[in-house]
Amino acid sequence: MLPLTRIAGWLDGLTIALSAVAAAMLAGTVASYCYEVAARFFFNAPTEWANDVVTYLLAGAIFLAAPDVARTGGHIAIALLVERLGEARRAVVIRLLAAASTVATLGAAWIVGSEAIRQFEQDILTLGVHPIPKGLITGTVAFGLFLTALQFLRHALLTAKPEEAR
Repeated sequence: MLPLTRIAGWLDGLTIALSAVAAAMLAGTVASYCYEVAARFFFNAPTEWANDVVTYLLAGAIFLAAPDVARTGGHIAIALLVERLGEARRAVVIRLLAAASTVATLGAAWIVGSEAIRQFEQDILTLGVHPIPKGLITGTVAFGLFLTALQFLRHALLTAKPEEAR
Protein backbone atom coordinates (compact mmCIF):
# COMPACT_ATOMS: atom_id res chain seq x y z
CA MET A 1 0.00 0.00 0.00
CA LEU A 2 1.26 3.46 -0.87
CA PRO A 3 2.11 5.80 1.98
CA LEU A 4 -0.52 8.44 2.71
CA THR A 5 1.90 11.25 1.95
CA ARG A 6 2.52 9.91 -1.57
CA ILE A 7 -1.22 9.62 -2.21
CA ALA A 8 -1.65 13.13 -0.81
CA GLY A 9 1.01 14.33 -3.26
CA TRP A 10 -0.88 12.82 -6.20
CA LEU A 11 -4.13 14.27 -4.91
CA ASP A 12 -2.49 17.69 -4.61
CA GLY A 13 -1.15 17.45 -8.16
CA LEU A 14 -4.59 16.60 -9.53
CA THR A 15 -6.20 19.31 -7.42
CA ILE A 16 -3.76 21.97 -8.62
CA ALA A 17 -4.23 20.89 -12.25
CA LEU A 18 -8.01 21.08 -11.90
CA SER A 19 -7.67 24.49 -10.29
CA ALA A 20 -5.85 25.64 -13.44
CA VAL A 21 -8.68 24.16 -15.55
CA ALA A 22 -11.17 26.03 -13.35
CA ALA A 23 -9.25 29.27 -13.90
CA ALA A 24 -9.37 28.69 -17.67
CA MET A 25 -13.10 28.02 -17.42
CA LEU A 26 -13.56 31.25 -15.50
CA ALA A 27 -11.60 33.10 -18.19
CA GLY A 28 -13.87 31.51 -20.79
CA THR A 29 -16.89 32.65 -18.79
CA VAL A 30 -15.63 36.24 -18.75
CA ALA A 31 -14.71 36.16 -22.45
CA SER A 32 -18.11 34.75 -23.45
CA TYR A 33 -19.96 37.29 -21.35
CA CYS A 34 -17.91 40.20 -22.69
CA TYR A 35 -18.42 38.99 -26.26
CA GLU A 36 -22.18 38.78 -25.66
CA VAL A 37 -22.31 42.32 -24.26
CA ALA A 38 -20.26 43.72 -27.15
CA ALA A 39 -22.26 41.83 -29.78
CA ARG A 40 -25.57 42.89 -28.26
CA PHE A 41 -24.88 46.57 -27.63
CA PHE A 42 -22.35 47.56 -30.29
CA PHE A 43 -23.50 45.41 -33.22
CA ASN A 44 -27.13 44.71 -32.26
CA ALA A 45 -26.42 41.01 -32.83
CA PRO A 46 -26.92 39.05 -29.61
CA THR A 47 -25.60 35.52 -29.50
CA GLU A 48 -27.70 32.41 -28.93
CA TRP A 49 -24.96 30.47 -27.18
CA ALA A 50 -23.27 32.85 -24.72
CA ASN A 51 -25.73 32.44 -21.85
CA ASP A 52 -25.48 28.64 -22.03
CA VAL A 53 -21.68 28.69 -22.20
CA VAL A 54 -21.42 31.08 -19.25
CA THR A 55 -23.70 28.88 -17.15
CA TYR A 56 -21.90 25.63 -17.95
CA LEU A 57 -18.41 27.02 -17.52
CA LEU A 58 -19.24 28.75 -14.26
CA ALA A 59 -20.65 25.55 -12.74
CA GLY A 60 -17.53 23.66 -13.78
CA ALA A 61 -15.18 26.36 -12.52
CA ILE A 62 -16.78 26.47 -9.08
CA PHE A 63 -16.71 22.74 -8.45
CA LEU A 64 -13.30 22.08 -10.01
CA ALA A 65 -11.79 24.85 -7.86
CA ALA A 66 -13.44 23.63 -4.63
CA PRO A 67 -10.88 20.86 -3.93
CA ASP A 68 -8.05 23.41 -4.03
CA VAL A 69 -9.95 25.66 -1.64
CA ALA A 70 -10.27 22.71 0.75
CA ARG A 71 -6.61 21.78 0.23
CA THR A 72 -5.37 25.24 1.19
CA GLY A 73 -7.95 25.83 3.93
CA GLY A 74 -9.35 28.79 2.02
CA HIS A 75 -12.96 27.92 2.77
CA ILE A 76 -15.08 29.93 5.17
CA ALA A 77 -14.53 28.89 8.76
CA ILE A 78 -15.86 30.19 12.04
CA ALA A 79 -12.79 29.48 14.11
CA LEU A 80 -13.62 31.43 17.26
CA LEU A 81 -14.11 28.34 19.42
CA VAL A 82 -11.24 26.40 17.85
CA GLU A 83 -8.82 29.29 18.41
CA ARG A 84 -9.69 29.40 22.11
CA LEU A 85 -8.79 25.76 22.67
CA GLY A 86 -5.37 24.63 23.81
CA GLU A 87 -2.94 23.29 21.24
CA ALA A 88 -3.64 19.63 22.01
CA ARG A 89 -7.41 20.02 21.88
CA ARG A 90 -7.23 22.24 18.81
CA ALA A 91 -5.55 19.49 16.77
CA VAL A 92 -8.19 16.96 17.84
CA VAL A 93 -11.07 19.31 17.03
CA ILE A 94 -9.57 20.20 13.64
CA ARG A 95 -9.26 16.51 12.78
CA LEU A 96 -12.85 15.85 13.89
CA LEU A 97 -14.15 18.79 11.85
CA ALA A 98 -12.21 17.56 8.82
CA ALA A 99 -13.66 14.06 9.31
CA ALA A 100 -17.20 15.46 9.59
CA SER A 101 -16.60 17.57 6.48
CA THR A 102 -15.40 14.44 4.67
CA VAL A 103 -18.59 12.55 5.54
CA ALA A 104 -20.87 15.45 4.57
CA THR A 105 -19.08 16.13 1.29
CA LEU A 106 -18.94 12.43 0.38
CA GLY A 107 -22.68 12.22 1.04
CA ALA A 108 -23.30 15.18 -1.26
CA ALA A 109 -21.01 13.66 -3.92
CA TRP A 110 -22.93 10.38 -3.70
CA ILE A 111 -26.31 12.08 -4.12
CA VAL A 112 -25.14 14.28 -7.00
CA GLY A 113 -23.24 11.40 -8.65
CA SER A 114 -26.33 9.19 -8.48
CA GLU A 115 -28.33 11.94 -10.14
CA ALA A 116 -25.68 12.34 -12.86
CA ILE A 117 -25.88 8.62 -13.64
CA ARG A 118 -29.68 8.84 -13.83
CA GLN A 119 -29.43 11.83 -16.16
CA PHE A 120 -27.05 9.95 -18.47
CA GLU A 121 -29.23 6.82 -18.45
CA GLN A 122 -32.34 8.81 -19.34
CA ASP A 123 -30.59 11.08 -21.87
CA ILE A 124 -31.70 14.23 -20.06
CA LEU A 125 -30.52 17.44 -21.71
CA THR A 126 -30.14 20.97 -20.41
CA LEU A 127 -32.83 23.51 -21.18
CA GLY A 128 -30.55 25.88 -23.09
CA VAL A 129 -30.80 27.05 -26.66
CA HIS A 130 -28.11 24.51 -27.54
CA PRO A 131 -28.78 21.64 -25.10
CA ILE A 132 -26.05 19.31 -23.92
CA PRO A 133 -26.32 16.20 -21.73
CA LYS A 134 -27.16 17.45 -18.25
CA GLY A 135 -25.13 14.61 -16.76
CA LEU A 136 -21.94 16.34 -17.96
CA ILE A 137 -22.61 19.29 -15.66
CA THR A 138 -23.92 17.20 -12.78
CA GLY A 139 -21.05 14.72 -13.15
CA THR A 140 -18.52 17.57 -12.95
CA VAL A 141 -20.19 18.78 -9.77
CA ALA A 142 -20.07 15.26 -8.29
CA PHE A 143 -16.41 14.84 -9.25
CA GLY A 144 -15.51 18.18 -7.65
CA LEU A 145 -17.38 17.26 -4.48
CA PHE A 146 -15.63 13.87 -4.36
CA LEU A 147 -12.17 15.42 -4.67
CA THR A 148 -13.10 18.01 -2.05
CA ALA A 149 -14.07 15.16 0.28
CA LEU A 150 -10.70 13.52 -0.36
CA GLN A 151 -8.95 16.77 0.56
CA PHE A 152 -10.94 16.95 3.81
CA LEU A 153 -10.04 13.30 4.49
CA ARG A 154 -6.41 14.13 3.90
CA HIS A 155 -6.63 16.89 6.52
CA ALA A 156 -8.33 14.50 8.94
CA LEU A 157 -5.60 11.88 8.53
CA LEU A 158 -2.51 14.03 8.13
CA THR A 159 -3.15 16.96 10.49
CA ALA A 160 -0.65 17.05 13.34
CA LYS A 161 -1.45 14.55 16.08
CA PRO A 162 -2.25 16.03 19.51
CA GLU A 163 1.08 14.92 20.98
CA GLU A 164 2.92 16.60 18.07
CA ALA A 165 1.03 19.87 18.61
CA ARG A 166 2.37 20.34 22.16
